[in-house]
Amino acid sequence: AEEKYDKIIFTKLMEDRKPLFYKPNSVSEQSSIICNAILESKIKRNEIAILFRAGHHSNDLEVYLNTVGIKFVK
Repeated sequence: AEEKYDKIIFTKLMEDRKPLFYKPNSVSEQSSIICNAILESKIKRNEIAILFRAGHHSNDLEVYLNTVGIKFVK
């Protein structure tokens, strides 16, 4: 963007957990990492959200989620 908007990013959560950063080599590897993280997570499935810039960016992940039997709502 040509304009810069200052942001103050914060959380009200008191946990010390930091976000994880992965740099996958392909879209397929990205989908695999996400599905494995979901399967290993103790977080309830209905409390997990995956954000994309555009709807079509989720196509490969949707196929992978169906393949491993993870139900989702888009």
